[in-house]
Amino acid sequence: MEDRKDQIIHAAIRRFMHYGFSKTTMNEIAEDIKITKANLYYYYSEKNALIRDVIVRLTDEYREEEEKMVAVHVGTTYELIMKILELRDAFVRKYYMLHMNENLEWIKGLSMQDFFQCLHDRDVKALFEILEVGAGKGEIDGEHLYET
Repeated sequence: MEDRKDQIIHAAIRRFMHYGFSKTTMNEIAEDIKITKANLYYYYSEKNALIRDVIVRLTDEYREEEEKMVAVHVGTTYELIMKILELRDAFVRKYYMLHMNENLEWIKGLSMQDFFQCLHDRDVKALFEILEVGAGKGEIDGEHLYET
């Protein structure tokens, strides 16, 4: 089952990057991977669920790259933060079509707001952990670290 979901997500990413969320239909995604629309709806009962999984996949991909970078970094906290910003810039440039010219009314749904809040909280936690390491090295003041 996971292989089919992976195929669907990869096809959706390609479509969304080229045409955007609103101009991509579930039927087009199904055709791209040569399955029926009914089979696609077996895995994703609605387009928003697929969009959510696409966003999770991409943010997980980004987070994995960031975690690798943090794990092997030996320089200063400032250098690490700059590398992370460069990684984020490259990621945004790669996937910028996912948010260009979109009517993102679907984000206003409560479940999507909660979803994006969870992603935000994960980002804040990761940055806080990096700043904690910097404070441990004496590179930054750790007294008001969370407020930073």
